[in-house]
Order: sequence, then C-alpha cells, then structure tokens
Amino acid sequence: DEKLSTNLNYPIQVLDDQRIVINIGRYPDNYLSLYDMENCLEESVYYDGKAERGFAISSNGWLAINEELEGDLVLNVYDEQHQLVFTDNEVDYYHFIDWSKDGSMLIYRVGKSKSEDQLYLYDFKTNEQKIIGDHIHHASFSPDDKKLIIERDGDQLYFLDLRSLEESYVIEGSSPNWKP
Repeated sequence: DEKLSTNLNYPIQVLDDQRIVINIGRYPDNYLSLYDMENCLEESVYYDGKAERGFAISSNGWLAINEELEGDLVLNVYDEQHQLVFTDNEVDYYHFIDWSKDGSMLIYRVGKSKSEDQLYLYDFKTNEQKIIGDHIHHASFSPDDKKLIIERDGDQLYFLDLRSLEESYVIEGSSPNWKP
C-alpha cells in the first residue's frame, strides 16, 4: 500500500494475529490506522490527532503518542476510551516510547532544548515520573517489568534494574526488544 509510511520514527504496532496499527499518510497530514493484514486493507481510523509521530499501545489499550499541538511536540497518553490521562508538554522530539508488559509503566526518551537526552519512566499506578538514565538510545522492558534492556553508544546493550538503577553489561548490539 503506497499510503503506508513506516520507519524508525513511525513504528508499526501489532494488536493481534490479524491487525496492526500503522501511521498512514505523510507528515503532517498523517493518522493512525487500524489495518487488517488478512485482507491487506485499512479497517478504520484508530487515532487522528495532529501530526502524529511515534506511538505505542499498551496491553490494556492505552495509546501513548508523540504529536504536535499548537506547533509544539508533546507526549500524550489516552486511555481505552480515548480520554487524555497524561501529558508531558516539555517533550521536544520523541525518540522512542515503550510500555511495560502489564501496561502500568511507560518509558520514553526525550531531548529537551539545551539539555541532554534523558530516559523517563512514568508509573501510572503511583502517578510518579522520574528520570532513569541519560544517553540511552533505546530500551525495552523485561517480561516481569523489573528490568530494562538498554542500548548505549549505539552498540552496547546493558540490563538496567529499575529498583536500584544499576546497570550490567550484556553484549554488543542495538535496538533491543525484550520479548517473553
């Protein structure tokens, strides 16, 4: 489908064995589409805000999305009824977004103006936000949501314990995605 626009900044999210959510169109006139892979057809509009970029959908159906509002990029989180539940309006440009396996925590890397890139964690159970690291290029939650696998320096993978924030080297690699 020539309308599909996917790359590192415009990810695909698998919903189930037959459907994906994908960024359709060209920025800034793009939207998120529910796409039926069995028939290779667009099923419906999943979300149509303004100039959507990266996004992630939690296991409980919440949407975290980097989108443009009034000329600024923000990170918004919507619940399963598409009600806004969280905004980080200090986010400049999205780098990546990832949900914990149970859908209760969100990590995202942001670059704020005149500041180094930082990895943030927002816990929706406690409504607490904290910075958990600097210069992390990508990260993914462990199956038990107690650790992250993180990428530093473009080719070094580490485990990061979310309680102690201690890191341990794993191996050379990039773009980690921890699947159960």
